[in-house]
Amino acid sequence: RVYADASWLIRHVDREDTHALSAIMNLDQSDDVEAWPLLIDSLDGETHSLTISPGEMLFYESARCLHGRPLPLKGSRFVNAFVHYRPKDDPHWHAVAGSYSGAAVRWAADHIAVRSEEAREMARRLAAHSGHAWLA
Repeated sequence: RVYADASWLIRHVDREDTHALSAIMNLDQSDDVEAWPLLIDSLDGETHSLTISPGEMLFYESARCLHGRPLPLKGSRFVNAFVHYRPKDDPHWHAVAGSYSGAAVRWAADHIAVRSEEAREMARRLAAHSGHAWLA
């Protein structure tokens, strides 16, 4: 995926049926790119701000950990490749008792006030960028 100046990515979790483990590889970036952190919330709710340089790779549990790049990219080009894994012989690995979906819903309910403000800020940015005031 090639990101251009001012790109951003709303914080989200990925699909459980295909994304047990994900990897992001930074393939290239223009010389004018400033650090563009990926925010990942660990399972204990702590937010980590991580950056990777060209040639580096980051593994994380993308269906379990809220993640995104809420700050706009400052630079002309940022190129990533993504790889996603799930257990080979168990496409429904996530649908067992004690799955992570329930934990994610409980976590979201506990943090809704904080996340709601973040969602409003993302909507304001999108509205300003796209000219669609109804998004704000």
